[in-house]
Amino acid sequence: MKPEIREIGWSYFLIASVLVVLVALVNAPFMVADETNHFLRSVQISHGGFIGVKFSPGFAGGRFSQPVIAFSEAFGKMPFNHAVRASLAQLEAVYHDSWYGPLQAVPLSNTVIYPPQFYLPTAMALFVTRHLHMHLLQCFYIARIFSGLVCVFASAVALRICGRAARPWLLFCLCFPEVLGLYASFSQDGAFIACAVLACALLTRVTGPGADWQPGEMALAVALLALFVSAKPPYLPVLFLPLVLVERRYFRFTLGAVTIGIMAVLAWAFFGMHPLMTPTRAGNISPAGQIHNMLAHPGIVPVVLFNTFIKGGGWLFKTCISTISWVDAGMPGWFYVLFSILGLLLGGAYTVLVWQHHDRAATLRLFAVFVLVAGAGAGATLSTYLTWDEVGRNSAWGLLGRYFTPLAICLSPGAVFMRESELAARAVPVLERGLLYVLLPFSGTCYLVVLFLRFWWPV
Repeated sequence: MKPEIREIGWSYFLIASVLVVLVALVNAPFMVADETNHFLRSVQISHGGFIGVKFSPGFAGGRFSQPVIAFSEAFGKMPFNHAVRASLAQLEAVYHDSWYGPLQAVPLSNTVIYPPQFYLPTAMALFVTRHLHMHLLQCFYIARIFSGLVCVFASAVALRICGRAARPWLLFCLCFPEVLGLYASFSQDGAFIACAVLACALLTRVTGPGADWQPGEMALAVALLALFVSAKPPYLPVLFLPLVLVERRYFRFTLGAVTIGIMAVLAWAFFGMHPLMTPTRAGNISPAGQIHNMLAHPGIVPVVLFNTFIKGGGWLFKTCISTISWVDAGMPGWFYVLFSILGLLLGGAYTVLVWQHHDRAATLRLFAVFVLVAGAGAGATLSTYLTWDEVGRNSAWGLLGRYFTPLAICLSPGAVFMRESELAARAVPVLERGLLYVLLPFSGTCYLVVLFLRFWWPV
C-alpha cells in the first residue's frame, strides 16, 4: 500500500474521531432525528431483543423500565422549538437515573421494524456500561462516542482500500456535517452510512476496467449492500450496482451473490419487518388509500414531484448536508453555497474525465449507475409518500434530505470508468489533501459552532 494512502486513512481517522467525539458531547441528548426511538431500540437489543414485540394490531415496540422511559423523554421540549435550550441543570437532573424499575410497553412503530445490525455498536456499549453499573446519562454519551468511533474506523478502512479515482468523492461526502452528526448518535443511519461507504469502496476495487478481481471481496461488497438494503428496502436498486459495474467474465459469480443478497433482504422484510408493521394513526394516512388516489388521479404524481423536488428541493438539499435539532435550525446560507460549488466542480471533473474515455459501453454503465441510484431515491420518496403523508397530499411532506445522503455515496463506484491521465494522477492527491486537511476540519468546526449556539448559548 502506498504511503499516501495510509496517510489518508490514518489522518481521516484522527481528524474525524476528534470531531465525532466533540459532536457527541455538544449535541444535546435525543436531538438527532428520531433518536429517542433509536435509543430505545438500542436498549431493547442490548437486552437481547433483536426482534421487537407486537402487542396488538396497532401497537409494536418493546418493554422498558420506567426510569429509561423517563430519561428518553426528559429533553422532549427542544426538537422543533428553537426557543428552548439545554442546560447543565437538565443533565444534572437525570445524571443519577438508574436502569431498573417497573416495566412498561412502549410503541416504536418507526424503529422496531429495523434489523439489529446497525444498532449493534450502541447496543454493545449500553450492555457493557450497564453491567459496569453506570448511570443512564453516562451510558448514553459513552454509547454515542463508541458508535461514532466504530463508524469513523469503518470509513477510514474504506478510504484505504478505495480505488484512487473514487476516493475524492467519498471524502467529499464524508465531510458532510450530516454524516458527522449521524455517526455521533444513536440513529442506525450512522452505521448505515458507514456500511454504504465500505461497500462502495470494495466495489471500486473489484469492478471497472483492469480491476483486481477477488471473489471474496465482491461477495463481501454484496453482503454489505444487502445489509444496507435490508434496513431500508426502498433502496433495493443499489443492490444491483455490482451487476452494472462488474466485467462480463465475472458476471455469473456476481449475479449469484446478488441473488443471495436479494433473498436475504426479502427474508428479513417478510419475517422481520412485516409481522411488526403497524398502521399510522395520525390523520388520514392510508397506503392503500394513497395508491387508490394516485390511480384515480394520475395527474397528482407530477404535481407531487414538482412540489417536492422543485419547490422544496432547496430544503431537501440543505437537510442532506446538515440537519440540526431535526429541522428547526441549520448552517449559514454560505455554507450550503460552498458545498454546492465544491460538489458541482467535483462532479463536473468526474463527468469530463469519463467523457474523455470515449468508451460507449463505459458511458452506458455509468448512466445505469445513475439510474439505479435515482431509482433508490424514487423508492424512498414513494414509500414515504405512501406511509407518512395524508391521502391526496400534493407533496411528499415526510421526505427528509438525509434519506439521500447515503445515495450520494453510492454514486462513487461510477468513478471506476474515469479516464486515467497524467493530470488526474497529479490532481487527485492534492484534492484529497485539500478535502482532508481543510474541508473536513472546517466543516466539522462550523457544525460544532452551530450546535453550541443552538443548544447551549442562552436565548
